[in-house]
Amino acid sequence: PRTPAPGSTLVFGLPGNPVSTLVCFELFAKTAIGAMLGTANPRPRSLPAILSVAFENRGDRPTYHPARIAFGNDGRLTVTPVRWAGSGDLKATVEANGVAVFEAGRSFAACDVIGALLWSGCDIDAT
Repeated sequence: PRTPAPGSTLVFGLPGNPVSTLVCFELFAKTAIGAMLGTANPRPRSLPAILSVAFENRGDRPTYHPARIAFGNDGRLTVTPVRWAGSGDLKATVEANGVAVFEAGRSFAACDVIGALLWSGCDIDAT
């Protein structure tokens, strides 16, 4: 059901690796909680940002890659993927203030505009 019955308990099954857990919480659990609280638009808002380096996503699904989201010297929003060893990489998670969203099966050039999602409670860096 789209709306849980009064008094019911929701359970969110999240993956075990830290980065996957954080991304899935931000995308799914937080959205559901926001909807239950009556938030007007509970879905995460993807910010258009300029990619600072080339990137290739060879996978068959989108990749949510830990990244630093910042305002460039020109005032435009930029996103820089951090070095990442996979969904268990806590160091990358700590270095990131959000994720760069890469569509499946695509190559991206530096200066392409892509989606960026800021972690809850994080600020956009100023350069």
